[in-house]
Amino acid sequence: MIDFLKFLSIEGAFSRYTMLECMKVDSCYGKFLELIPIILEKEPMATPELYESITIALPECITEEKCAHGNDGNERNEYEWQHSVRRAQYDLKSKGVIALLDHVWYRPKNPRSKDEAEEKEGELIYEKMDPVKIREELKSLTPKETDWVDINGTRIKRDNLTIARLKILRGFKCQICNTSIVKRDGKFYAEGAHIKPKKDGFPETPDNILILCPNHHKEFDLGKRDVLEHNSEYVRFLLNGREYRIGLSV
Repeated sequence: MIDFLKFLSIEGAFSRYTMLECMKVDSCYGKFLELIPIILEKEPMATPELYESITIALPECITEEKCAHGNDGNERNEYEWQHSVRRAQYDLKSKGVIALLDHVWYRPKNPRSKDEAEEKEGELIYEKMDPVKIREELKSLTPKETDWVDINGTRIKRDNLTIARLKILRGFKCQICNTSIVKRDGKFYAEGAHIKPKKDGFPETPDNILILCPNHHKEFDLGKRDVLEHNSEYVRFLLNGREYRIGLSV
């Protein structure tokens, strides 16, 4: 009898804990709706990265309650708070606040965010590919090819895929200062800069793109720049009074 009462006491405590955990998740749903667009304004992310950012920003909303919301009636291998985040993602998507490019979420009203999302999707596609294969694809590019490529049923700008591949081949290191930026998920961040602007009709080929850190990207775009030599092998230029010679071959 004592053991049975003890069991009821434990069971009751567990039920109260579960109810409190669910209430916590429900109360955090509004916070997820507010936070997700802010996170994606800064950087497009896949869902696992979004989970990590929310864990850091809203630790009070992270619970240990397991989710049982699978369409097939089986329990998913995720927590209730993650299910709530996913629900917020798709609610925001239905309202046009955020958008999904295959695996990557982004802010559609941010002019750069779709390009960044496409580059990120390209990184996901090519990160496990043999570098020799990536080089072969890049060498086969010609300026006259279409601006768009169909990847897994998604239309992506060719130069964003080119930039993604070059980031991988260049090791995500700035070609001016050799800096690598490590993100909190352990992956690396770099940016692609066009030597001659695409808006003026110049090609989306490797000899027209540099991989740079954010600081040197801005300096390259906004600083006083004078290109001295530019061919398929290298580019030599003056940038704010300092001379650089950077290899472009793949």
